[in-house]
Amino acid sequence: MRPVIAAFVLMATAITARAENMTLQSTGIPAATVTAFSGNSDPIPAVRDGNAFQWHSLAPGIWNIEILFGKTHIIGVDMKLRDLQGRVTEVAPLPDDASASIRDFFAHTEDFFTRRRMPLILGSGNRAVALVENIQEAATTSMQLPAGKTFFRLDLWDFEYSNGAWQKAKSRVFLRRVVDKGTIDGVTFVYAPTLGGLDIKPRASVTLSYDFPASPDADKEKK
Repeated sequence: MRPVIAAFVLMATAITARAENMTLQSTGIPAATVTAFSGNSDPIPAVRDGNAFQWHSLAPGIWNIEILFGKTHIIGVDMKLRDLQGRVTEVAPLPDDASASIRDFFAHTEDFFTRRRMPLILGSGNRAVALVENIQEAATTSMQLPAGKTFFRLDLWDFEYSNGAWQKAKSRVFLRRVVDKGTIDGVTFVYAPTLGGLDIKPRASVTLSYDFPASPDADKEKK
């Protein structure tokens, strides 16, 4: 199966100092639901007009794009490394031994979730960030879930290489949702850094290219 290739142009036009219009232009995108979210806010659906997906009155800030078609759910994740001044460092996949060390650390941690995995690790130099996917399928003593609901949470764990080992520096919640169980079962999740951490400023223009994956790989696995 040949991959479907989509090229995106993301445009933000200032209306006021506190609101943006955002348009996602695409070619080759399948029939899909496209949304954007910032922080842990509810996804804001785009309005499709031909090959354009449009949002109106979005607050300037960091946004992430989601694309859902069939049983494939693409989530833009903000895997950027930033310093104290907010400057961004380019990241890339770590060497195999570094990734293995971080995954081994993760394998020896415990939590209350039914399912946990670390689908993506990126870094630069002595710093790294790992995406942790957590799924809780039933109510627990610390969490009440309505019947037919599932708790879905994405965390980002920051690591530093110090004293000859990768050590966890901190963690933060990237996304949390209570969803219908059917939206998790049988879904193929794709975590796309190129669609996450989009810093939308007044009068800014950002061009994105993204290839729709055709088969499972390192950042795409069936649940």
